[in-house]
Amino acid sequence: MDYFVYESNKPAPCAEDFNSAWSDNSDVVEIDLHPIAEADVLLAHGRYRQAEEIMTEAIKDNPTNDKYKLKLLEILLANNNVKSFEKYLKALIEERNDTNSDFWFNVVVIAKDIIPKSPSLEVADSRAKYTVSH
Repeated sequence: MDYFVYESNKPAPCAEDFNSAWSDNSDVVEIDLHPIAEADVLLAHGRYRQAEEIMTEAIKDNPTNDKYKLKLLEILLANNNVKSFEKYLKALIEERNDTNSDFWFNVVVIAKDIIPKSPSLEVADSRAKYTVSH
């Protein structure tokens, strides 16, 4: 970790010094965090609602991104939000008629801890086990 050390014979910098040093916006870099990374930071600080909002917005912007959908389920699980979890899982089941085993397997892994006896979990589980034989 870097520390600033001031010599005793020099005055400490004041806010004006910093403002004038940063008045040229050409050095300002805007950082766009990956939504999952941002949600993880929020989760680490117990800010479940904000993490949920980040992922909901990311899903709206990228509706085909399964990682975002799984992360939202993880957030709802972490917050023990059974009602919202069940509602979102039902929406996923209605929205997706696919049998992407990897996606549904991950859904089942997440869901089994929060809604172990749910009919929605049974549907997800049946999709996770489905395989196409040629």
